[in-house]
Amino acid sequence: MHRERCGAQGIQHQSHYTYILYIIHYSTRHAEKYAKHQGDEREDRVATLKTCLLRQHVFFKKASKESEAAVEASYVVSEMIAKAGKPFKDGEFIKKCMLQAASIVCPVNEGQLSNISLSANTVAECVSDLSGNIYHQLREKAKHFHAYSVALGESTDITETAQLAMYVRGVDHNFEVMEELLTVIPMHGQTTAQEIFRQLVMPLRMPVYHGRGLLE
Repeated sequence: MHRERCGAQGIQHQSHYTYILYIIHYSTRHAEKYAKHQGDEREDRVATLKTCLLRQHVFFKKASKESEAAVEASYVVSEMIAKAGKPFKDGEFIKKCMLQAASIVCPVNEGQLSNISLSANTVAECVSDLSGNIYHQLREKAKHFHAYSVALGESTDITETAQLAMYVRGVDHNFEVMEELLTVIPMHGQTTAQEIFRQLVMPLRMPVYHGRGLLE
């Protein structure tokens, strides 16, 4: 009770202090300008100022929503580029296509589409963020695995480098099965059993979150 009373008094003191600052600010900056308005004229002036302030709030709120939508669109398109296995630089070409189509179909929205960032660096950052989020979700789900298994697959890319794909499949106490691609590791040199085992153990014990590996 004593802490709550002290907290309430602190809030009241802060509010009173803020009110005093407002009075000082008005007296030193605006009093001379608005003192000439009295009676109905003063009320009309206050109403006008409130209307202008409301319009500013609406404008900035709209701008904020458009900015958030542009960022979300960047992530959605970047995810599609990554899933299709396309180069990150294709984002710039996609944006040009979107703007050209918008100029014909819906010229009003062309400005909003121009705010979508799809440069190669932006796409790379979005894909990295999405990858980190997926890994975090997998890490959280792995905490509830009752049993799990790991599968490996090996293939060679166009540069003649062996790529080791690692999949993890787990089941929780509700018998819900989840299977995800854990990582793809380039294998340089000879792909011996010892090297494959070393590459297998490393991601599972990598201290990514709170000093613990994925399945520890």
